[in-house]
Amino acid sequence: MTEIAISTEKLTRQFGALTAVDAMDLRVQAGQFFGFLGPNGAGKSTTIKMLTGLLAPTSGRMELLGLDFQSHPVEVKRQIGVVPEGMGLFERLTGPEYLRFVGRMYGLDKAITEKRSDELLEFMQLADREKTMIADYSHGMQKKLALAAAVIHGPRILFLDEPFEGVDAVGARLMKDILLDQVRRGATVFLTSHVLEVVRQAHEELRQLMRQRADIMKRIGTVKQTIVGLANLFGDDILSEELLELVDRKTNGRQPGFTKACRMILMEAQKSLSAREVCEQIQQRMPPVLVRHKDPLASVTTVLNRLVEYGEARSVLRENGRRAWEWVSDPAEDSSKMARA
Repeated sequence: MTEIAISTEKLTRQFGALTAVDAMDLRVQAGQFFGFLGPNGAGKSTTIKMLTGLLAPTSGRMELLGLDFQSHPVEVKRQIGVVPEGMGLFERLTGPEYLRFVGRMYGLDKAITEKRSDELLEFMQLADREKTMIADYSHGMQKKLALAAAVIHGPRILFLDEPFEGVDAVGARLMKDILLDQVRRGATVFLTSHVLEVVRQAHEELRQLMRQRADIMKRIGTVKQTIVGLANLFGDDILSEELLELVDRKTNGRQPGFTKACRMILMEAQKSLSAREVCEQIQQRMPPVLVRHKDPLASVTTVLNRLVEYGEARSVLRENGRRAWEWVSDPAEDSSKMARA
């Protein structure tokens, strides 16, 4: 069962006699780039304000990351990032001051906050304006700063209300790169726009990126099939840590043999596996891989979460509520499910 990032049931918001959002049922899977389209006045901004806690619904219910928003508002807000329509920046601060303030509000360590602030300002091409007050930023610069503030804490869901409006081509390119990076690491992006082409272009760029990853993974998959064939011929004892490390070096791989082993088990399973099940299969088939790990189960869990960040696997919930992981056989095909509204 695929994890659901956003779920609403009969979500409604009325302003007097006007019904801005009428009994909306919505489900957005985790890790999607979801385009929420509609003409001006269709209720897009009202919907985002309700989903982020800026506006209370008249009726209905909503869950984010499996949590009821009304029952767990603070816990939900810690895990989301928002670029609202009006941005709501503190204009008497400089860009670095504002990002450090936001980072500390999310509870980030001071050193981490400063490091991420510097990296985001550099990426957004705002580093040379470190002493400029936000009030003196252009509209496009303010949009980029608002996006930097929304992602500084690594949110699991990112909401953006018309993020590219009033932004030049260079700024839009930088912002799209940030959004694609969020999807790559497994976050859900919920973007509103009244311009279909904006969402279509961002979605196509994501598809191209995932196709490239799919091609790479197919080549890696060929190497793994060779290893499996050798194991069938000569026994599982040949699947030593040294062999897996050697394959990494020869194929310019960046992950250690332990990660390769976890990836191989998950890819061959053709079904979801729990961390314990992956650990047990490694123990049965290639025990030398586990020798260096004091807590193999914790190490396997860490690797599986890393594969989700790489876009190679997805996290799912079983009927018993336990977490499991499954291989994404074709990342390009998987991304085609994104950007639907």
